[in-house]
Amino acid sequence: MKKSCKRFFSAAVICAMLFGNTTAYADMVNMNLYYDGKSHSYQAEEITIQINGQTMEVEDMPPIVLNDRTMVPARAVFETMGAEVTWNADTKEVYVKKDSDIVVLQIDHNTGTKNGAAFTMDVPAKIINDRTLIPVRAVSEALGCEVGWDDSTRVVSIDETENTPILEPETDNTDTNTNTNTDTNTNANANTNANTNTNNNTNTNTSQDTGVVPTQNISVTGISVPTGNNNQQVFTVTASGEIAKYENVYVDDTRIVLDIYYAQKNLSSDNITVTTSPFVSAVRSAQHDVDGVAVTRVVLDLKAPVKYQLSQSADKKSLVVAFSESIVQSMTVTNNGTTDTVQINANAPLAANVSTLSSPKRIVIDIAYATSNLQETFSTEGLSQITAIRTSMYEQKTPRVVLEVKDTAEYEINQSGNSIVVTVKKSTLDNLSYDASKKALVLKKVTPFDINAVVHTDNYLQNHYKIELPGDFTSVYGYGTMKLDYDGVPSVTVATESGKTAFRFDQTKIRAYTITEDTNNYYINIKNPKEVYDRVLLLDAGHGGNDPGTSGNGLNEKDINLAIVNKAYALLQQTDKVKTYLTRTDDTRPENRDRANMANDMADVFISIHMNSAAPNPTPNGTEVLFITHANDVQGKLTSQIVATEILQKMIAALQTNNRGLKYDTQHQKNLIVLNSTTVPAVIVETVFLSNPGDALKISNETNQDKAAQAIYDTVIDLANKYNWR
Repeated sequence: MKKSCKRFFSAAVICAMLFGNTTAYADMVNMNLYYDGKSHSYQAEEITIQINGQTMEVEDMPPIVLNDRTMVPARAVFETMGAEVTWNADTKEVYVKKDSDIVVLQIDHNTGTKNGAAFTMDVPAKIINDRTLIPVRAVSEALGCEVGWDDSTRVVSIDETENTPILEPETDNTDTNTNTNTDTNTNANANTNANTNTNNNTNTNTSQDTGVVPTQNISVTGISVPTGNNNQQVFTVTASGEIAKYENVYVDDTRIVLDIYYAQKNLSSDNITVTTSPFVSAVRSAQHDVDGVAVTRVVLDLKAPVKYQLSQSADKKSLVVAFSESIVQSMTVTNNGTTDTVQINANAPLAANVSTLSSPKRIVIDIAYATSNLQETFSTEGLSQITAIRTSMYEQKTPRVVLEVKDTAEYEINQSGNSIVVTVKKSTLDNLSYDASKKALVLKKVTPFDINAVVHTDNYLQNHYKIELPGDFTSVYGYGTMKLDYDGVPSVTVATESGKTAFRFDQTKIRAYTITEDTNNYYINIKNPKEVYDRVLLLDAGHGGNDPGTSGNGLNEKDINLAIVNKAYALLQQTDKVKTYLTRTDDTRPENRDRANMANDMADVFISIHMNSAAPNPTPNGTEVLFITHANDVQGKLTSQIVATEILQKMIAALQTNNRGLKYDTQHQKNLIVLNSTTVPAVIVETVFLSNPGDALKISNETNQDKAAQAIYDTVIDLANKYNWR
């Protein structure tokens, strides 16, 4: 992790404060920048990057201002936005790919290209302190983002106008454009006139065109969303003048796309999150151009395919999208051997939310914004997988259907026209169930086996845990996948591997497993590691994958971090005092947020190993440890400061490096996700400076890597012996 971007208040700022200036100053960036073959002194107030409203952490190179233009680290910023950033060393070009757009910049050239079309930048991309920095506004706007600058706070805001590329949606050219003006009045809005387009989500586009070309553009000035849960939900798009032409563009059944022609977008927000509708999750807007005509596009993101009416107000200044309350009219239940089918029928497409419950297993179907004519109970006579059917009103306008099914039953839910069809099939699994109260997969003891002969394989970094029984039990437990109701373990798959029955638990979080038994059953108990082990350590090799960290004297930080951590892990496997997990064991790159979340979920202590740099200055050297004070620090228990103090002392003694001390509670530390987002004791060890020839030579030696690993091991064992970890 580079340290050449340490932030602190400059003397000039302090003097200004002493002379009575009460303005709140930002922290200062005071560093040397090496580019164009020279070293340049740089001093300016720090710049904050916000992407879609979220402040972005830039660990190794801060944004800077060059020739009055803000330059940002290409990879750090644009990968945060979901773009792919690659570098061609031969041509000195950086490629930024987002969705279907590719922006190419060549170092020290003022002309870039987007999808092959050239555009000009005031400042070219540059290599500064071994990092590729690019002009943030030029590239962001080329990718269709909106860029803002707040001079008072020095915040650069980058907002993605669309989550999906809808400015030029792909539509079937064979679709017909049909005008469905019905000349019937609707009560969707007080100003609604006779022009009403009814859409049942068929693959067609609809449009309304007066044929009159306005002499000047109007503005789209407002989008109103429903505030109450009444019989009809209405979304209204308002313009400053008459809407001469609009189109309802069919893209798919997940959104309603409205194009308003001869219209400039003048909205306070391009992204509106909707919390008051069972149909719409968000409303988004964007500006584009069609053959020289300004078009404002408004998109309603749908939660499910639904029926709606589109109309234009009497004064032609508004478009109204109205969703009506559906009526659940009937339900049919049938059986075909080992398959049961339930069909819920309504007068319009239904928006359904499906969930499952355990002990007993239940499929729960909540139908949003509807009334119900269903009876409360249905007979299950003749069904093979469904054991009970109940209906009720979950909320005032939410009918609920509950299907109680066998534990091993598999199900599918599909929407067909105005019906929801639930298919429940007999599973290939047998003699299995999940007991939510025990948090255990229950195996009936049909054919006994020795639970001490069961083999455990913990592949937590590959998101699964395998339990292998001592033999082939296919005839007892079958094969297939079963959904589970446990946080972090969505399902288990039973299969035969090398002649033995294996249970593979899919994981979204690290979990631990034990096996117990009684007279009738075996229990595979699913637990948080802290329920199984007295002390849990999460050891992290910083950076990785496409994030090499810092470099210097022929060494890459990510590689040295990983070498030391893997050596420390090997040592820690020799003790039962602490259970140790790793964030990575190879050249991969977990997101920093995921590292912090992993620690909070299942660890007692988090230690992250890094290397330092002050390039191009080769002088700084030594070891330092970063931490912040957590609000839940308690005297008598292990804290970040205690961990930091212990590991600093042992690392310096092992490597005989310069003691640079503890770094804590500065703004830089508070900007580091793995420190400020953890709730357990957490530290970052800056082992040596790769930019210093002596430090780099020392840490390149495998013997010294062994010593660093031993220092980590000794620290952990001492902390285990001296302190209460919980």
